[in-house]
Amino acid sequence: MMTKVVTVTGDITKQEVEAVVNAANKELGGGSGVNGAIRKAGGQEIQKYCEELRATTHQNGLPTGQSVITPGGKLPAKWIIHTVGPKYGQENGREAELLASCYRTALALAEEQGLKTVAFPAISTGVYGYPKEEAAKVVCKVLREQLMKLEMVQEIRLVFASEEQEATFRKLWLSMEDQKERKELMSKQPEKKNSSKSLNPKEHHQHIDRKRDNLAEAMEESDERIHKEVMEMLEELLKEYKKNKLKK
Repeated sequence: MMTKVVTVTGDITKQEVEAVVNAANKELGGGSGVNGAIRKAGGQEIQKYCEELRATTHQNGLPTGQSVITPGGKLPAKWIIHTVGPKYGQENGREAELLASCYRTALALAEEQGLKTVAFPAISTGVYGYPKEEAAKVVCKVLREQLMKLEMVQEIRLVFASEEQEATFRKLWLSMEDQKERKELMSKQPEKKNSSKSLNPKEHHQHIDRKRDNLAEAMEESDERIHKEVMEMLEELLKEYKKNKLKK
């Protein structure tokens, strides 16, 4: 089954999915923003699981761009995938590479766990200062790359803090080259449960109409140019013919 991408404006802690992705810090400790909200909603168990990781497999903390998974505590989601996003302007120019790695490694863990639904926040676009449109470009690219590779994950839900940020992502997603592929990858969620949005059929038709009009104009211009060239050649041949006839 083809993995679908869904966009939502809402609260990451309330998403009814199998796993939510937490915008964690390297210390796997408490914080503000998404990290603070997830820990508050998930309860003290979240801190306990993270402390166990720090005491065993991640004694030096979690590197930027990497991910780990813990139980979800009191969240609706059974699992939390913690990932450390890049701090904009502080990663020696590797911000895009590290942000993409957050999505890749988180999805890899979801695949390993056999999870079907995963919800992501807009990683690094809060206190870490990643410009929202730049981040959206990275996410569009890495998701398009990953979608064809996924076998277990059936839905990737992108949860945005504002409708404006969601609209920015959707605009960029629609600008991807393969219109048919976009139709297959995006889906609509029930409006009663959340404010998720799928690709608007009207947007598809408008895009297709523009492509068709552009193609028609290009063909018309091409036909006119060919007609002109043929007429010029005929005129030259006629002149040659007349010239040769006069010589005879």
